[in-house]
Amino acid sequence: MEKGEMMTGTQADAAREQSDVQNVPPERIWSQIIVLGITGGVGAGKSTILTALHEQYGALIIECDEVGRALQQKGAACYEPMRQLFGDGILFPDGTIDRKAVARLIYTDAQKRDMLSCIVHPAVKAEVRRQLEAFDRQTEAGFSGLFQNHGASEDRTACQAGEQSMPAPGLMAAGRLPDRAPDPQREEAGKVHPGKRRALAVVEAALLIDDHYEELCDEIWYIHTDDEKRRVRLRERRHYSDERITRMFEAQRSDASFRRHTQLTIDNTDDFVQNTFRQLKEGLKSHFPELFL
Repeated sequence: MEKGEMMTGTQADAAREQSDVQNVPPERIWSQIIVLGITGGVGAGKSTILTALHEQYGALIIECDEVGRALQQKGAACYEPMRQLFGDGILFPDGTIDRKAVARLIYTDAQKRDMLSCIVHPAVKAEVRRQLEAFDRQTEAGFSGLFQNHGASEDRTACQAGEQSMPAPGLMAAGRLPDRAPDPQREEAGKVHPGKRRALAVVEAALLIDDHYEELCDEIWYIHTDDEKRRVRLRERRHYSDERITRMFEAQRSDASFRRHTQLTIDNTDDFVQNTFRQLKEGLKSHFPELFL
């Protein structure tokens, strides 16, 4: 099941607009790193962007869907709350969660769907923040080169291994992060100083705007692809029916809404991928010059 597929359709856009706050930070949020959020509709080609950011710019990649999967494993933050919500009927014989069974249950039960979101989304956001804090500290300690020589999953493992003393991610109130006491040194470090190079971390999810990831990201960029091109990709690569694709499109934000709540749009419609890479490079150089010092 694609994220957002079971949500309400275009009526949800108006409700989203009421709570969305576009936040363009005047200073960098983190001490040693830049955090870029990548969002967009299903089939927009976000994976192409993530691969380029990792391979060409050495970025640490955090995919929220993958974080959510990890948090649903036995012993992780979401496992027991989900078992209590849906019962043992969602479990395989070995005790792991059957995600398809969960999808079937929430398809017809909006209340359970909302309750699941309240379990998973805050836990994912807490874990993303933990990984970013670990990367920020390791970069400050001089370990940033480690993240330029491994894949995204290895990056996360290395990041976690260096932070074993940190508490495991827990559940929080939806849309909230733990309060943190002001740190004058951190605030000073977060300011953009001439000559200070930073490492790049990228957080990807379809719901970055809805879940207010501007609290963690210096900027959020929108990956746009024309609807017809997205349909072709989803039919050919994932073998989705037109009916399913239409439901998914209706459940997600409109193109106009994505553009209003992000700081840059990358057009990934062209089959010539170098055009996408050119836009990406120009955007990084103009928005985050500290990456190229």
